[in-house]
Amino acid sequence: MTSRVRVDQVLPVFTSRDAIGVHTRNVQKALRANGFESEIYFHRSSVDVAALGHLIEALPLDDSDRIVLYHASTGSKVADTLSNFKGSLMVDYHNITPAKYFQQWDPVIASE
Repeated sequence: MTSRVRVDQVLPVFTSRDAIGVHTRNVQKALRANGFESEIYFHRSSVDVAALGHLIEALPLDDSDRIVLYHASTGSKVADTLSNFKGSLMVDYHNITPAKYFQQWDPVIASE
């Protein structure tokens, strides 16, 4: 019996109402519809989608058969974690709004 190929996704912040969170969920649906196993891992999440994924600490780093798609957008601990990942790593870079536009309303997000 052959094992199914898996493509897991990792992102800094998983929320239901931003473009990256919606994109990640749609990619997972497409992967699963095409026979791939796929889970979502994150550093932080909003409460409404937390049960749809796992904290980044739960990602097995020593699984060389696993493929990870990293949704790069903001600075995060997930990049440091993925530097120790032994499998194949793909990056989906999400162009982001410059920090200066967030500074006034959300300095934490601006610093990320």
